[in-house]
Amino acid sequence: MLARSLAALTAAAVIASGAPVQAAKTSLFDRYFGKAVKNSVCYARVYPTSHFRKHPRQTVKRIWVLRDPAGSGGAVQAGRFEVRLGIRAVDDSNPYTSWAYCREIANRFNCSVEADGGQFRLTPNRSGGLTLTTGGVTIEGAKRFLSIGERGGDDRTFTLPRGAGSACS
Repeated sequence: MLARSLAALTAAAVIASGAPVQAAKTSLFDRYFGKAVKNSVCYARVYPTSHFRKHPRQTVKRIWVLRDPAGSGGAVQAGRFEVRLGIRAVDDSNPYTSWAYCREIANRFNCSVEADGGQFRLTPNRSGGLTLTTGGVTIEGAKRFLSIGERGGDDRTFTLPRGAGSACS
């Protein structure tokens, strides 16, 4: 009881003195994926047909990144976590998906696609979403491999707004 009283008096004295109270710092992971403790977190983009007139070398129609704690390896450990990368090509109605293993480094997430499928980076953008940048990712599908991000193509950078979990399915 005495300890609670002393703690309350100390807190009141700090507030009354005008001393700044330091808020707990939120990690980059918590800001962008932390709500995935119970619910999935999705960043996704679907490109309209009109977009391809301006970007004829782009082959990605739809792209998403999903953090789903129920479907992944579970808890985040030392800034490392898993996401599901999904891509649908313009010329294929089937989505290609793969696990990617990410880690927080400074102001971004560096991710490696499973089975030596390449790497991508997720960087926070001004709109509250993430920008996915890659120099090459390959995902195996049922009938073929899908590769994006190769030199000379328009599939290297994608702006992904935060979306409902259904946008990533």
